[in-house]
Amino acid sequence: MVTIATDQSPVTPEFVSRLADRAAEAERARRLPAATLAEATESGLFDLLVPARYGGREAPFSAILDPVRQMAHGCASSAWTLGFYALHNWMLALFSEAAQSEGFATRPFLAPAPLAPTGRGIVCDGGIRLTGRWSWATGVMDGNWIMVGALCERSAGDPSSIVPVLALLPIDDARIEEVLRSLSLWEKRKAKIAELSGGMKRRAKARHCASLTAATKTRPSVVSKMS
Repeated sequence: MVTIATDQSPVTPEFVSRLADRAAEAERARRLPAATLAEATESGLFDLLVPARYGGREAPFSAILDPVRQMAHGCASSAWTLGFYALHNWMLALFSEAAQSEGFATRPFLAPAPLAPTGRGIVCDGGIRLTGRWSWATGVMDGNWIMVGALCERSAGDPSSIVPVLALLPIDDARIEEVLRSLSLWEKRKAKIAELSGGMKRRAKARHCASLTAATKTRPSVVSKMS
């Protein structure tokens, strides 16, 4: 793997200062201000861990740590959410080449990732058929993709074929339900607690998934092992 030099941080003191200026706005809105998201995108923060072949900087994983620490001096809640967005670009790079090509075609790639496997999936042509509800989806209000944890049947009706996976799908295939509206969730370091549902009325189809086990895969074109 070729690693691109990252001697220039995407986070400047001026950026941190503007985060502080917008902290009250973020608190009131309980989400990232539009100006913060735009500035983070322009700074290249979300490109840090994106593979070079997709136009990213392909920095080592540790390169994300200092920018998040610096941003927290301005607004810890914004730093929390922006850091997750950047981290989840690294997670996308663990998926198959097909998934990466589709996901990284959306720039910036902004994907909340509620990882508890509270959904169920069944392998189908072109991906998995996914149903479930997920909570603690930091950044969901501005996401364009989403990764969710699920238990997937590789053979329909065979419980012994169930494996835990991370499923990737466009945010438009999920329904966002706001909960605990009366609490200041931003204070709890969560951009939003939301439940995402492929729903029983509309079952979402995950385009790609990555297995969390070393088990033999039945669809290598859309399932890849995370190492």
